[in-house]
Amino acid sequence: MFNPIIKIRINEKMFYFLFLTLVCLLLYGQKYKTQISVIYTNSANGYLESCDCPTLPYGGLARRITVINKLRSKNTIVVDSGDLLSAEENRLLTEYCLKLAKYCDYDAVNVGDQEIIQGLNFVKQFKDIPFVSANVLINKSDEESYFFPLYKIKEVNNIKIAIVGIVSSDTLTLIDNNVLSNIKIVNHIDCLNKLIPLLNKQADIVVLLSHCGLEEDKRIAKQIEGINIIVSGHSQNLLFQPLKIGSTLIVQAGKNGSYVGKLDLEVVKTNKRIKIDKYKNKLVLLDKNVFVDKMVQEIINEYNYKIKKQAEKLLLK
Repeated sequence: MFNPIIKIRINEKMFYFLFLTLVCLLLYGQKYKTQISVIYTNSANGYLESCDCPTLPYGGLARRITVINKLRSKNTIVVDSGDLLSAEENRLLTEYCLKLAKYCDYDAVNVGDQEIIQGLNFVKQFKDIPFVSANVLINKSDEESYFFPLYKIKEVNNIKIAIVGIVSSDTLTLIDNNVLSNIKIVNHIDCLNKLIPLLNKQADIVVLLSHCGLEEDKRIAKQIEGINIIVSGHSQNLLFQPLKIGSTLIVQAGKNGSYVGKLDLEVVKTNKRIKIDKYKNKLVLLDKNVFVDKMVQEIINEYNYKIKKQAEKLLLK
């Protein structure tokens, strides 16, 4: 005859087994899969529009606006790795570059050497542009003060994305000492070694906007863990496919703002980790087939009119 006490014990064991299985599934087995896209740009170099001539056949911020807004969706972040502005100091051109950049509706724009050339105290007056910079400080000996936020965190499809920007001091060799006296550059490797572990605790994915050049970005990817994507800049390399170093993807979109890049990610998230399962990259060429919005063209016409008036005044002197 079957002993009821044994039956109860078997049922208790079965209950605990099922309970532990359920806990393990909840803690380790839950998977959340989604798609995220990173729209990225670099090195506009202060070009408002292309002349469609041999020296500048492609690019221009006017076309960049059109393409970004066409590619944008609720699943995207939009970022720039620096050198949005001209390599020569020009306050009027800077003003109009930033007026146009507003319509790109960036989530984050990194500070490059060409932003520094224009003067960061001037640049930061344009509040519509979400500059980030983790290693460029105001040169004050009595306190640690930054020109811009070190990073931003944006949530897309329940995935938290940290976007951080850095610039290498090696890119600043041609900048006037009077300009450099107003800033302090912290070593970018030291900065990242401190900051990336903190960002890994706050976010699921870390996107680094790097104005260090491609070779240095390769070194960063090898040396520093916890960076998922590097949007490279300064060296103006055209990478049709991302470089993958360890678990880090590196992208860059060429020179003179000729392309807009879009990196599509398939992300798998569990309670314990995040993984970029698949990815696909494309570069959109900003050629004469890209339509320029009427309002954007009016802003450029206004700039050209002011340049014309400046030239006329010089001729009259």
